[in-house]
Amino acid sequence: MSLRVLAATALIAAFLAPTFLDAPAAAQDPGAFQYRLIIDCPEARAGLPAGTTIQCPTRATDALDMMGSPSVAVDIRNPKLLVMASLHGQDPPNNEGPSERSRTGLPYTTFTSVDGGRTWRDNFFPGPADVRGSYGEHPQIVTDPYGHVYVGSLWARPIYGTEYQYVLSAQKFESLDRVNNNQIRSQGGYNVQYLDTFYRGNMMTQYWYVFDPRVDNMTIVWHEQPNTATPAPRALLGAAPAAVPDDLPFRPLPEVPHEMWAERPNAGQAPGPHSVIAFAWTNMTMKSSYHYAIENNTIGPCSAATNSIWSEGYIYVGCVAAPSLGPFRWNNNTKDGTVEIFRFQSEKGERPEYLGASPITSGKPKLGVRSDGRLALFSVTTDTGKLFLQGVFGEYKEGRIQWDEVHDYSSKVPRINPVEKVTDANIQDMEYREYSGAVHLILKEVLDVAPAPVDLGVGKVAGALLPKYRKTLFAIDERHGVIFNYKFDVGRITNRTDPQLLARAEENYNDLSDDLVQIPQINFQYNDLKFDELYHREFFAVGDYGIVIFAEIIELTNLRPPGVAPPPGPPPPVPAPALAASPTAVLIPLAGTSFAGLLAFALLANRRKNPLAAFSKGE
Repeated sequence: MSLRVLAATALIAAFLAPTFLDAPAAAQDPGAFQYRLIIDCPEARAGLPAGTTIQCPTRATDALDMMGSPSVAVDIRNPKLLVMASLHGQDPPNNEGPSERSRTGLPYTTFTSVDGGRTWRDNFFPGPADVRGSYGEHPQIVTDPYGHVYVGSLWARPIYGTEYQYVLSAQKFESLDRVNNNQIRSQGGYNVQYLDTFYRGNMMTQYWYVFDPRVDNMTIVWHEQPNTATPAPRALLGAAPAAVPDDLPFRPLPEVPHEMWAERPNAGQAPGPHSVIAFAWTNMTMKSSYHYAIENNTIGPCSAATNSIWSEGYIYVGCVAAPSLGPFRWNNNTKDGTVEIFRFQSEKGERPEYLGASPITSGKPKLGVRSDGRLALFSVTTDTGKLFLQGVFGEYKEGRIQWDEVHDYSSKVPRINPVEKVTDANIQDMEYREYSGAVHLILKEVLDVAPAPVDLGVGKVAGALLPKYRKTLFAIDERHGVIFNYKFDVGRITNRTDPQLLARAEENYNDLSDDLVQIPQINFQYNDLKFDELYHREFFAVGDYGIVIFAEIIELTNLRPPGVAPPPGPPPPVPAPALAASPTAVLIPLAGTSFAGLLAFALLANRRKNPLAAFSKGE
C-alpha cells in the first residue's frame, strides 16, 4: 500500500472516530448550571417506522453543481417545511468573476423539503434574462410568520471590462408550493424586483433580511463599498464603447422595465464611491415595491457591517467606522475599526438612532440583541498565523449602550495541530439565545495546509489531505465563558464522494456565511420532554465543500440570562432512547446560543392577532 493511501486511511480513521466531550467541572457540580445540546433531526425522523435510521445531519446535495453559503428558513407553523437558498452551478473558467465564490451556469438554487430535511427538491435557476451573464455571488432566504418566502440573489455583472455592477434580485413567493411550481419555470424571475447599490459604481457583498412583526414589513439591509474587484476579461463582455459618458443615469440593467426596480425617491444619484450601510423595505403584498431609505439615512462611512437584527421594534446594526474615508457625523472622535452601533425603524424611513461606540475595534464583527436590552458583540481577526476571538456584552440604557469588559476567547479555540497557521477567519453566523442567555456562533477558520506531515495522534498524515476550511459551533456564556465547542464534519474526504466536487479547487468552498435560525413554537415537545413558552427551536445549515448539512439543535439547560431566576431543580435527563433511532445524531454537553433578531414571544403574544408572528432572523 502506498504512503499516500496509508496516510489517507489514517486521516479517514481520525475523522470517523467518535468525539466524546466531557462537561466542565462547573457543569458537573449539581449546584451549578447544567447544559446539554442534542444535534438531531426529529422532524426528518417523524412518521418513520420504529427502528428506522436516517443520516443526521441530513445532506442536501447536487451531483453536478457546487452548493455553498447556505441560508435556510423554517416555517414556524410546520417545521417540517424548509426552504434553503444556496449558491449552485460551476466556478467560472480561468478564475473569472469578482470572488472565489463566483458561480456561473445555474448559479443559484432554492431547495425545499416537506419532511424536515430527509429529502430535498432542487429548484435551480440561471437568473432572469435581465441579469443573464452575471456571476452569482451570495444567496439569502427568510420566511415570515404567514408562510411567505423571500429569496435574495446577488449578481455581479461585468461591464466594459472595467468593473462589476452589483444587483440584488429580490423575489416574493406566497408559499413553499409556489417556490416549487415557479422558481425553475420563471428562471428566478417570479415576482422579482431589482435593487442596485445606493451609490454609483459601488459593490455589495452581503445583505440581510429582517422581518418586523409590528407592521408586517420585510427589510433588506446591506453594506456597500467602492468596487475593488479585478475586472472581468474583455472576451466575456463583447464589444464595448470607447468611453462611457459620466453623465449617464446609473442603471446597471437599463433593459429592465421601470416597474421592476425598487422605488428610490431622493436616492443618491451622485457618483460614488461611498462605504455605507443602506436599506430598503417592503410590505407582504406580493407585487409591492421595495422602498429605499433616503440618502441622509444611510450609515457611514463603514468599512464593514455586522449582521442586522430586529428586537423590540427596532433593527439593530453595527458599522465598522472608517473616518479615513470621510466624516463620521455621529462621532467625530471615532477611529478606523471601531464598531459603532445603530438602530432604526425602516418603515418610517427615519434617521438611524446612534447608540454609541463599542469597545471592539477590529475584525469581522457579529451582533446579537435580546428583548431585555442585552447585546452581544463578537469579532474575529488573524495575525501571523494566529486567531483572535473577542466578545463583549452590554445593555441598552437611556439612549446608549453600557458595555462590559471585553473578553478574549482565543485560547479556547481548539487546535488540531499546535503549529497550524490560521490565515483568515470569519464568524459565519451568530445567535443570542432568549432561553438561556448564551451565544452560539459558527466560526470558520482558513488554514495554511502545507504538504508537510501532520501528527493527529494516529500517526503522521500528509498535510495536503487535511481540509483547508474548518467550521466550529461555539457556545459562550457571559458569566462562564466558552462552555463547549463542536467541530462540524466539514471537508472530510470520505464525504466528498462526487468526483465533480472533489475535482474543484478548495477556494470555491470558502463560504461567505452559514446559517443559524431560531423559531418560536408553542408547546414544543421532544420525545417525552416538554419545553416552556420561552423556548425557541434552533436549526443550522452549514456548507460542506459543495454540500449542505442540516439539523436541529435542541437545548437542555437550567441556564438563564442574567437577572432571570433559573428553573427549580436540574434540567430533565437526556432522552437517550430518542437517539437510538438516529445513530448519527450527536449528543453534546454544550452551552448557550445567541439571538439574532428573534422576538420575546411572551412579550409579543398579547399584542398580535397571530402570536406565531413573533419571528425574525438575522444572518
